[in-house]
Amino acid sequence: MLYKAFSDIFIVFADDNFFINPERSKEIVGKINEKCGENIGFSFATRADQIIKNGSDYLRYFKANGCYSIELGVESGSNNMLKRFCKNTTADQNKLAIKMIREQGIYVAVDYILFDPETSVKELKENIIFMKSANIFGQYPPILFNRIKPYPGTKFTEQFGYISDENYFKNKDVNDIYECLQKYKEELHRRVARLMDIIELNIQAGNADHSQKGDYIWLKMLCYNVFEKLVNCNTSNYYEYYDSLINDLKVKARISSLENKYGI
Repeated sequence: MLYKAFSDIFIVFADDNFFINPERSKEIVGKINEKCGENIGFSFATRADQIIKNGSDYLRYFKANGCYSIELGVESGSNNMLKRFCKNTTADQNKLAIKMIREQGIYVAVDYILFDPETSVKELKENIIFMKSANIFGQYPPILFNRIKPYPGTKFTEQFGYISDENYFKNKDVNDIYECLQKYKEELHRRVARLMDIIELNIQAGNADHSQKGDYIWLKMLCYNVFEKLVNCNTSNYYEYYDSLINDLKVKARISSLENKYGI
């Protein structure tokens, strides 16, 4: 009915693990395309271990039949954190699943939880290494801002109980790094996102020159570079370090200059 009414449609399967039964998934996609008489663009979500278990043959089928993107519940690049999340996956499995999807020309949308109450600075460093090796260091929208939310009835909540915002983190350094990222998000992220949207439209239209592409990369990598410097710095005052970093890199001045350049 939707196809007959609008002809140009895109389907997002809301099932959090659409790929757990690959033959069922294949049948659904096949029947839709059969009824519409052409391939309909679609995306779905799944787990890394399901991608590996079900193999590349299904991914090739999905790509050939309209699959544009797959949302992958990676969550972390630290094996210790994955164990705390009860994911029953490993960082190596996450990396392999990302690689398998990309090899078929399908875009990977990575879900990530960088923080939980027991996160350590060592684990943040492990995540940086993973992000770079999996080529998601710079993924947009940024995957740096999320912390796990304990829901009633989950093993995580049974283990940690109620956690107030004020006493969320056990590690003070991690708390301060998280707060600095939230300050970046509040002060700069919306401005960065607006600039990126404008430049991305120019790129898609083929109107972006080398300068605009350079601006896009700088904006895309900004919060990741700030995060990496925060994690690797040796300081007792992360807030002071963050403010000096933003000033030393002339971040606000450059963003203002770009806003003038792109007419914002």
